Order: sequence, then C-alpha cells, then structure tokens
Amino acid sequence: MKRFGIVFEIVHVVALAMWLGGVVMAGLAAAIIFPTVRSLEPRLATYPDYTGDHWMLAAGKVAARIFHATDIAQGVCGVLAVVSAAVLGLSGTIAYRRPAGLVWLGGLIASVGVLAASLLWLRPRMDANLHAYWDAALAGNNPVAETARRAFSADHPLASNLMAATAACVLATLIAHIVAARTSKPSGLAPSPNGADAPASPHKTA
Repeated sequence: MKRFGIVFEIVHVVALAMWLGGVVMAGLAAAIIFPTVRSLEPRLATYPDYTGDHWMLAAGKVAARIFHATDIAQGVCGVLAVVSAAVLGLSGTIAYRRPAGLVWLGGLIASVGVLAASLLWLRPRMDANLHAYWDAALAGNNPVAETARRAFSADHPLASNLMAATAACVLATLIAHIVAARTSKPSGLAPSPNGADAPASPHKTA
C-alpha cells in the first residue's frame, strides 16, 4: 500500500507541476512572440488584400497553436491530478480533513473550475472570432475581419486573467499538497516522544 501511495503521489505532483509550467510558458511565449513579430513589420503574401496589421495575423497564427497545445496539456494534467488526488485521499495516504488537506482540495477544485470555464465557455467563442478574422482577412473582406478581430480582442483581458488565476490556483494546490503530504500520518501510527512515528498502542509502557 505504501508503494501504491508513492506512485500516485508522484503522478499528482508531476501533473500539477506540468500544468503550472504549461500555463506559465504559454503566457511567456505570447509575451515574446507578439512584440518580436510586430518589430519585424511583416507583409504576408497569403493575405494580399488585407489592409490591417499583418504582424498580428502572423503572431496570432503561431500563438494560437501554442495555446491549443497548452489547452490539451492542461486537460490531461487536470484529469491526472484529480484521479491521483482521489486515490490519495480515499486510500488514506493524505488526510482530507486537516487544514492543509482542505486547502489542497479547495485549490484543486478551483483549478479545475477555472480551467473548465476557460475551455468550455470562453475559448470556443474566442476561437470562433479568431477563425472568422482569419477567413475574412484571407478573402480580403476587411470590414468583417476588423469586426471579428475586435470581438476577439475584447475577450483577451478575461482570457489573460483566467490564465493567471489558473496558474495561481495550481501553484496553491501544489504547495498545499506538499504540506498535507508531510503532515499526514499513515493509519496505525502515532507520534512517539522523540518525534519519530511509532505504532500506536492502547497499553502504556512501563
């Protein structure tokens, strides 16, 4: 049982760490891509009749693929984190009812909730506006392209806030889990006078 718990402990920590790393790196990549491409002032031959900013098209195409890959990774990490947390809690490896355990559970629930709001509610709308922008720009329909671009940009601050909230929740979950794992005692063990764990006994020693 101890080895079983260690396996899921590793799965849980790795899933949370990769989840956090993916969100942070996606945000960092976007922060680098857009200013860099803008400074190059590109003109895209694929969009000859588009009169808007070509750098935004070029940077957006790259960033969109990064964010979509990150969304998939977040979904996988979220599932692994939830499944491993359920196993650790139900097996008694980590105590849910202790303060750190409650923070851990609350953080995990918040992380999944924010991710779900992003993937199931905001992201589909933004993707629809983004593709409408690209298609109209390709066709040279500049008024429609500009309308779609503005609709997409209007959701961008909320998307950024959700990413930041996801990162904060996952980080809090990871820290709380580490604390909960260190403070949880396997069943049948009680702290001895010298601080080491010793088998609990109903009889007093002489």
